Formats: sequence, C-alpha cells, structure tokens
Amino acid sequence: MVGVTARSDMTWAESISPKNYNYLKSSFQEVLLIIRAICLAPIYIILARILQWIINLTYGPYSSDIKQDKALTYDILWDLKYHFVMLNDLTCTLRRYRKVQDISVIEEEDVSLYCVSDNHFVYARARPGTDLYDCDKHPFLFLAQHNSAVELITVTHDALFRYINSKPPQDGSNITLSYMNGRCGSTLAASMINRTGQCVVVSEPWAMLDTLKYAFKGTPKQQAQRDDFIKATVLSFAKNPKRKYFIKMGMVTGILVRVMKDILPGTREMYMYRAWKPTMSSYRKMLGPFAMAILAGGLVPMCAQEKKHKEIWNRNKVRDPYKKFFFWMFCNMDYFYDEARERKDIKSFSYESFQMDQEGYIRNLLAHMGIGSEYVKVALSVVGQDSQENSPWSRKKLEGKYGKVPEDTYRWCKKVAKEFGIESEGKDLSITNFPNGWETFEGAQN
Repeated sequence: MVGVTARSDMTWAESISPKNYNYLKSSFQEVLLIIRAICLAPIYIILARILQWIINLTYGPYSSDIKQDKALTYDILWDLKYHFVMLNDLTCTLRRYRKVQDISVIEEEDVSLYCVSDNHFVYARARPGTDLYDCDKHPFLFLAQHNSAVELITVTHDALFRYINSKPPQDGSNITLSYMNGRCGSTLAASMINRTGQCVVVSEPWAMLDTLKYAFKGTPKQQAQRDDFIKATVLSFAKNPKRKYFIKMGMVTGILVRVMKDILPGTREMYMYRAWKPTMSSYRKMLGPFAMAILAGGLVPMCAQEKKHKEIWNRNKVRDPYKKFFFWMFCNMDYFYDEARERKDIKSFSYESFQMDQEGYIRNLLAHMGIGSEYVKVALSVVGQDSQENSPWSRKKLEGKYGKVPEDTYRWCKKVAKEFGIESEGKDLSITNFPNGWETFEGAQN
C-alpha cells in the first residue's frame, strides 16, 4: 500500500487546511490590532492633548475670538484618517484655529456633521471633489468623513439650537429614518435607494450616537435639551427641506423611535432586521472575537435603559460577548415592538423577505418613502453587486473569515428573546412575530 506523506520541505502554514489557516491568520491580525491599540492609543492621546494645548496657546482661539452664535474654523494638522482610536472622537486630532465664520457655513454642500463633543457640534469639510453621499463610492458616511476631512468647524450646542429653531419650522416629512440591528441588508437597501436618484442617502452618521449620549445620559441640562439635540442632529444632515432624505441610522439608535414623532412628527420610520444566526455570524466575520468583546462591554449599559431591560439582564447576566451582542439587539428591537403596538405608520423589512420577493420588498420600501414604483427596476439593478465593496467589510475582505458561533449562544438567544416577547424559529432562528412587516399591509403584493 502506498502511503501519502507530507513533503519534508512543507512550511507549517502549508501543512494545515486553507480554512484553518485563514482563521488563524485573521485571528493573529486581530490580536496585533488590539495590541497596537492598547499600547499606542494612550501615548497618542496624551501627546495629542499636550500638542493641542501648545497649539491653542499659540494660535487661539482666545476669549476675544469667541462670539455668540458664530462658528470657529480649524485647519487639520493631523489628518483624521490616521486616528484609529475612535472614528468620531477628536482627542487624537491636531487642529489649528483659523477664523470666526458665520454659523451658516454649516449649510454648505461639502460640510457635514462629524461628531458631537461636550460643548460643541463638530462639522467636517470634505476634500474638493468628494461626494459624501454617493453610496457606491462611500457605503458609510463616517468612513468617508474620516478619510476626506480637511477642515473642522465647531458650533456650541446652544448656538446651533438657536440657529435651527430660528429657521422656518420643519416637520421632517421629507425624511425617512431606518433603525436596524446591523448586518441585515440595510447597506444594500441604501444602495438601491441611492440608485433611484430621488433621495439623498445618509448612511450611518455616527454623530447620532454622540447625540444620544448627551440627549439621554448627559448632564441634567443636556437631558432637558433632548429634543433640541435630536432635532439639530437630524436637520444637520437633512439640510434642504425640498429634497428627500433617507438616513440609515447606526446600531443602538432604536430608542429614538419613541421620541421622534414628538420632535419631527412628519418623519417616516422603518426597522430592518435579519434572522439571528446569519446576523451574528456576519458580525463575527466583520469584527472578530476580540473587537466584539470590547464593544460588547459597552453595549449593554448603553442599551439597557428601561427597567424591563435591566430586570431581564439581571436574570440572565453573562460575560459571553456574543450573548451581550444579542442582548443589545433585543433592547434595540424592544422599542420598536412597543411603539408598533399603537402605530401602523412604521414598517419593518426583513432580509429574508427581500430574498423571497425582491421586487415587492423594494417597491414597498420606496412607496413608504414617497418614491414611485417606476424606480423599482433601476433600484434592483444594484442587486448582485457588493454594496460594501469600498469599505473594510467588503465580501473580498471578509472572505475566509471565521463566522462560527457556539450553539449554546443561540439557545441562550432564543430563550432570552422570548422574555422580550420576540419569537424565533427554524435553523437560522428567523424572527416570526416582528410587527408591521411590509408584506402584511394591504396592497403590498401589488
């Protein structure tokens, strides 16, 4: 019998299967990134703050430069794309004060809200020729801002609130907000909407996450200004009341579904989601176990705002990052479940329903936004393309990434989801009782 033996000159990497090799390689890269962040981030933060203090002493702004209801403009000395600690944090950005401007500078086409700090709304001016809202080139707004910013503009909270409230009243009827759990086909939906040319697509503005921090968990004064924070942030992206806007919200923004109708009563709202197993598998590939563990540590306290959420968490408290990830999804969805009991003007769109009926899905999604069915065909022309191609999470970059999650996690998921009133069945744990599904509305199939 002839045996098969490994070549004597084979490397260790060649001796293991391609699947295991890719998993080990990606895990090793994730470890290196975490080590880099842990070791270098504190040094960058300390040095940046010292250097910024020196720059401020040299160039200002001085007290004489601070004028009520004006904007301050800064040149970026350290390009934002080298700042990897937090994409929307300014602690590692070196900037030099340049001049005072009229607050209306924030209305300019190449200026967009970048983040919110303790005292200011911070806008970024994009490099000339950059279309921040072209989803084909820039699937995520925060990354486009991060890579193209050449100038920062700051406006105090109170100054922006006064400016927004001084303009003709807007009810948000030209704005559609999409809440989501992530990894649910929302980027594909944004790409389809963008292809119609009938709507400005604002894809995951991270400034909204900063706003929630101040609006719901800030100082007593900031919490009292909750409606102003949210209104100013949304209208900073939806600048032109004569144009339609689709704002694809980032994760953990579900709480807004409770208050948005009181702040901008004309807004249209929807929720996008996907079966539990493919959602978590996709997150596992996208982030890896180490980044998930770090994120999960902050997600539960951020999302578990309600007494009901805290009680369920105390009964099922775990350290497992995958289970913590599921828990913030439950909290995020619970706000929609509660609101949908009394409202029929909000719809939900599952990725599974898109797979079953692509034309019906996009036709009803566009109709919900006030866009006619004549744009269905052009919207569907993007299907099959990688909607995240120009991002760190393209199919090519995620190819070979390990997405398996322990089965115990899914058993825990199904059990705890039930405590929230969320039912799931089948091999993918598809959600069976999500309210206000688009296909349940009269005329949805026409």
